[in-house]
Amino acid sequence: MRRLVVVVEPDGDLVEQAVAAAGESIDRAAMSAGGQRTDGDVGSVATMFALRRVVFVTEQGVDRSIEWDGLDEEATHFLALDGNRPVGTARLRWVDDETAKCERVAVQAADRNTGWGGWLMGAVHDHAAAVGATRCVLHAQQAALEFYRKQGYRPVGEPFSEAGIPHRKMVRTFDEGAAEPT
Repeated sequence: MRRLVVVVEPDGDLVEQAVAAAGESIDRAAMSAGGQRTDGDVGSVATMFALRRVVFVTEQGVDRSIEWDGLDEEATHFLALDGNRPVGTARLRWVDDETAKCERVAVQAADRNTGWGGWLMGAVHDHAAAVGATRCVLHAQQAALEFYRKQGYRPVGEPFSEAGIPHRKMVRTFDEGAAEPT
């Protein structure tokens, strides 16, 4: 059963506690933070951060100081669950009055290419549109460009490096009938 937990702009103490717990395994992070992964509070955020740590820091070698960039308090966070099992996460921040930026999209390795990423992005887009965004931008890793194209994004500008990984800025406009997400 697919489930979604959304946490809007967690406060600084919660973020600090969740970052500390993210050093635990994904399965233990919520408990280590003093919550449960579906509590919509510290347990959920710790689980999201543990997923990010595994995907970005451990798998991709992103420096922890880049991953924990101080912007989590101003973001809405999403946790995709298969029943009670954490599958993926994303965060969404506002960059101007009409534009949201999707960031830190991470799906567990075993769950990639199974539809979870598209489902998670659909939830992020639904939320962004419901709270007034007319477009969403992101910095896609070069290896994930086709995935984001399928979610209705189009590349803009030139490729660039972020955290030592090739990226491309992409934009999806909600009111132009963007490609149907998969």
